[in-house]
Amino acid sequence: MKRTLIVLLLITFKTFAQKNISIEFHDNVYYDVFIGDVNLTNFKPWERVLDLKVSPDKRYFFFRHKEDKGKAYKLTLYDFQTQKKIVEIIPGFGGSFEWTMNNKIIHRWGCGTNCANFRMYDLSLNEIFFTLSSGGFSESPKKDILVQFGMRGKDFWIFDLRSIQEDQSVKIFHKKFDETDEMNIWSLKFDSNYSFSIETHDDASKKEVLKFNINELSFKYGKSADIGEYYSR
Repeated sequence: MKRTLIVLLLITFKTFAQKNISIEFHDNVYYDVFIGDVNLTNFKPWERVLDLKVSPDKRYFFFRHKEDKGKAYKLTLYDFQTQKKIVEIIPGFGGSFEWTMNNKIIHRWGCGTNCANFRMYDLSLNEIFFTLSSGGFSESPKKDILVQFGMRGKDFWIFDLRSIQEDQSVKIFHKKFDETDEMNIWSLKFDSNYSFSIETHDDASKKEVLKFNINELSFKYGKSADIGEYYSR
């Protein structure tokens, strides 16, 4: 009996997850989120809806929306199987939103020249990590490793996003090149999820390729604010 119930639940979930989910324009004035023929949102006329994205395991989805003439977009998270809203917040900034492979949501947005923000939410849409960079970011394919560059190209920090604690502390590795050396960070490429290569030097004749294996580096717990790249927001 128990095995039969589990099988039925799996079949139900698989069937449901295969249904199309989309933003549809209908009746000349409405934009709504539909699963199959079911209108989940029933928004008022001319509600703006965008960034509909389903989690990799097909269990959740989020989208952003704003009332006609509204001032701010809301970020809304749903349970795919139950079709129920889990939580809704106002992020306060635009930018891009994306799922990680372990059901976290990444929010990125710019803030001017040499200024970029990276925020991560859990499934309650609570902020669990934030950092600001004056030199840019690079993310691993699974989005669970974040590399942050210094503005002058002389150092970088690695955040192991798998290790985030309740107080937003996280495992951090810092690499700083000699200030007197001509070497700087020219480009970074992930060779796998937990290894990457860095090209150094602007001068092509002096370029070197340095390889880093994240699992072999010595990390220490800290907070992103402690790295000295920003002081407040």
